[in-house]
Amino acid sequence: MSLQKTVPEAAEIFGVTPRQIYNWINDANCPSIFVEGVQTLVFPDVLQWFVSYQVSKKTRRQRNLDPTSETETVDEATLRKTRAEADLKELQIAREKREVLPVDMVERGLVRANKAIQTQILGLPAALAPQLVSQPDRMAVFGILDRACRSVLTNLATMQDLGTEDDPGETAVASDE
Repeated sequence: MSLQKTVPEAAEIFGVTPRQIYNWINDANCPSIFVEGVQTLVFPDVLQWFVSYQVSKKTRRQRNLDPTSETETVDEATLRKTRAEADLKELQIAREKREVLPVDMVERGLVRANKAIQTQILGLPAALAPQLVSQPDRMAVFGILDRACRSVLTNLATMQDLGTEDDPGETAVASDE
């Protein structure tokens, strides 16, 4: 495993957007270097920074809960508002590009996918029984079972045959809101 991570790789590891990583670099002194023109994070350094950052963030939050603590400045509020607006715009663009979907749509897709998995797996015995009964050779039985299982798994992996009764063309990954 490489100790150097690109911004998108680091974003995936931390579960944030690449833009959030750039915000950390620009605004919170997250350590980074340029390697062949690409902004890169040396992971041991970033992990140490991240722990310190989270601790200081928690400390700031606790101070903000204290009514005697200092209040947010206008500049800090403006920066927070600008970031929130940018986050909202990023979400809207991702929604338009269909990179994100509403939770209920994803849930419906998962239910359809699970039902397809259940149907295909439960259909194996009925489909294979006639072929297997006449096979005296154990290796022939194994071959029939192996081909059938691989076929079902290929169908599932490619999300084939996941239409619904309401809309046969609708799939788990592409549907209108």
